Amino acid sequence: MASPWRHLGQRVRALRRARGMTQRALAESAELSVVYIQKLEAGDRTPSLPTLDRLAHVLGARLIVRLTRRRRS
Repeated sequence: MASPWRHLGQRVRALRRARGMTQRALAESAELSVVYIQKLEAGDRTPSLPTLDRLAHVLGARLIVRLTRRRRS
């Protein structure tokens, strides 16, 4: 089963690459470790809201948090 954070990691990677940033540059700008960024992009880390906020700020993205359940089909 894929991690529920995999989609978020893929989005972070896409935003980072679109801005021409390396994982190291993102890590330094967001005051995180390179290993953390690698694991986040792989879907192996569950980021806190403050961490997501920092990443969104560095990447120039809006942070939208969904707090409602999805309907089951």
